[in-house]
Amino acid sequence: MIKVGIISEFKAYIGTNYGNKLQAYALNNYLNSNFNLEVYSISLSSNLTMKYTTYPIPSFLYNTYSLLKRKTKKQLFKTVIKQLEVRQLLFNNFVDKNIKFFYNNVNLKDLKIINFDCYIVGSDVVWSQNKNVINRLKFLDFKTKKDFYKISYAASFGRNYIPKENVKFVKKYLSQFDYLSVREKSSIDLLASIGVDNVKHVCDPTLLLDKRHWKKIERNPNLTSKKYIFTYLLGKDKKQRDYIMNFAREKKLIVVNIPYADGRDNDVDKNFGDIIYSDCSPENWVWLIDNAEFVFTDSFHGLIFSTIFEKKFVILKRYYNVDINNRILDYLKKIKQEDKFLDIVQSDINYLKWNYKLINNILKDFIDESKKYLNVALKDVR
Repeated sequence: MIKVGIISEFKAYIGTNYGNKLQAYALNNYLNSNFNLEVYSISLSSNLTMKYTTYPIPSFLYNTYSLLKRKTKKQLFKTVIKQLEVRQLLFNNFVDKNIKFFYNNVNLKDLKIINFDCYIVGSDVVWSQNKNVINRLKFLDFKTKKDFYKISYAASFGRNYIPKENVKFVKKYLSQFDYLSVREKSSIDLLASIGVDNVKHVCDPTLLLDKRHWKKIERNPNLTSKKYIFTYLLGKDKKQRDYIMNFAREKKLIVVNIPYADGRDNDVDKNFGDIIYSDCSPENWVWLIDNAEFVFTDSFHGLIFSTIFEKKFVILKRYYNVDINNRILDYLKKIKQEDKFLDIVQSDINYLKWNYKLINNILKDFIDESKKYLNVALKDVR
């Protein structure tokens, strides 16, 4: 059977980012279920990003980076609450049960000897880069024993910017692809500006699976309360959290919160929420969105799943990492819901309307076109 490898930000047993693991699951599941292919997600070694660059990093700089990374991890274990260790175990269990992946910690040498017929790069922020630093592996710039098809699916740059020092390399790498698609529509104009054309705009993989599918995998985290606001916030703005609590009291709702969304301890999450789920699995996270009255989030995939389940959602501006705002705004523009992107402290949300007839019509066409792209791209591989 023809073998296909998916390269993304997915790492099997590292990280508790719900969107990251769920997008990896979604593309893996969709391809394995709908094509006569043997599809694996590639769980890359965590040190490939720094070592595999456009220009060599001097060894003394790389050693300094590694030392700082170890110190950061050591500090992290001192400050992150005990429940986050349980959360990681729940994520690991989700991966083992649901994602068909090639063994953990695949390195460049492994990729050179694996005889895959095709690689798909995407989704998530696989093409993020800095000046003179490009992860060529995620641009599929490597060789194996035999030639392979190169396809991108919903690849993201993370921000609408390519450093000028990297332009000629990005153009060269992408010219070698058989089929190109991106997750953000703004990336099409970005690539056109450097001479890369014939790029399709496709949906995030999580949208390839419908609401009925996600309901089959979701799990109730033993929540008995009927009506609640679900919050999933990576930003650390206390004023936003105070506003949400006041809004909940006004609506006579409780607040269910997933604390420490970025895996680090912080003061603003310590006492925020009426119910706090630290040990929340990906299956629980999906259920909590599905059954909420409102969703307040600054997460891209928090937004995506809110639209899958037709929720009343409010998207909060994130200030410490403005790159996330680009991909959120891109999606909101697509579904014509830009008015849901707010600095909540200065806003009254009672006037907001969520038109799911409009949203669903837009998404249906978008998803159909995305599936058509995959059918065409994988036709030659099959």
